[in-house]
Amino acid sequence: YNSSIIGWAYDFGDGDSTYSQSPLHMYSSEGIYAVILSVTDLNGCMESFTDSIYVRPPPTANFNTAYTCLADYVRQDSPITFFDSSFVAPLGGNINSWSWDMYNDGSIDYNSNPAITTLLAGTVEVELLVMSQYGCIDSIVKSIEVNVAPTASFSIDSTSGCGPLLINITQQSSGVIDTYEWLIY
Repeated sequence: YNSSIIGWAYDFGDGDSTYSQSPLHMYSSEGIYAVILSVTDLNGCMESFTDSIYVRPPPTANFNTAYTCLADYVRQDSPITFFDSSFVAPLGGNINSWSWDMYNDGSIDYNSNPAITTLLAGTVEVELLVMSQYGCIDSIVKSIEVNVAPTASFSIDSTSGCGPLLINITQQSSGVIDTYEWLIY
């Protein structure tokens, strides 16, 4: 004798429940949830089934940089290294994929800590997208101001002569220059 099911009761494990036969449910927080389905047939007999739902947290993308010049000064054509500082909360697994778009042009570097030296002067948008082992993703975009490298140059009105020799040095350096230091040998 086979009796038809006439009632469904779902307990989603997060304080929400429904009597719908085939419900949709949204979990708003990560965690492990026990989902219980209880069914009732025409004879009033009940049967239950339990399964677990793992709601994984997404990673949090972040990165830092290291420059060869001053701590907050990125110079055109000087090396810059990007350091991934992304993290993922417990239950989220490990980050196992990095995608860096350094020039906002779609060319991607897949290293976890890439280094480049060909930045153009101006504001550069750098995007990091990270993915956990469970396929959860996050991304961050940071603006980096790249400055034109200063060029040191000077001219001398005379490079040789009988001593004592008086020379006139004219500074011809260009770029953003905070200080000058002259060493004459």
